[in-house]
Amino acid sequence: MSDEFRQRLDAVEDWSKRIVPLIREAVAKANSQIAEKKMCLSPSRPELRSSRVTPTEMQDFPGIRITARPESQGSVSQRRSPARRLAGKRNMAEETQDHPTIKIGRVANGKIKVEGAHCTLGPRGPFTPEQFDQEQIELVISDFIEAVLPAS
Repeated sequence: MSDEFRQRLDAVEDWSKRIVPLIREAVAKANSQIAEKKMCLSPSRPELRSSRVTPTEMQDFPGIRITARPESQGSVSQRRSPARRLAGKRNMAEETQDHPTIKIGRVANGKIKVEGAHCTLGPRGPFTPEQFDQEQIELVISDFIEAVLPAS
């Protein structure tokens, strides 16, 4: 097995077992802190492959999207009703179309990149998986919140 192939396999495993849970943990922590602002962050399911259904401002790379929505739009389970799931992936673009969104994902050689759409958060990275630790993830999420929420 080549070194590059081994690095890619290690990056996929690290993404699934370490990075995605850290992202979800940071989003949950952020939601508890911004609850009084009537805003919630909704993470998508992680994509293992590139998806063609993304906002046009975002590059097409596998990852996880985090969308900021007004709390009045209901919980993730309400938005993902069985009827909504049956509509398929074509509705994914509609769900994030006008809402601020960031995408955290894997790019070439297992590096991690962050991009935003419908918000002022600029691209971040690419980071090596070692650089993209809990502190870096929380920093990205807090920068996204600052870009989305009006100053109080």
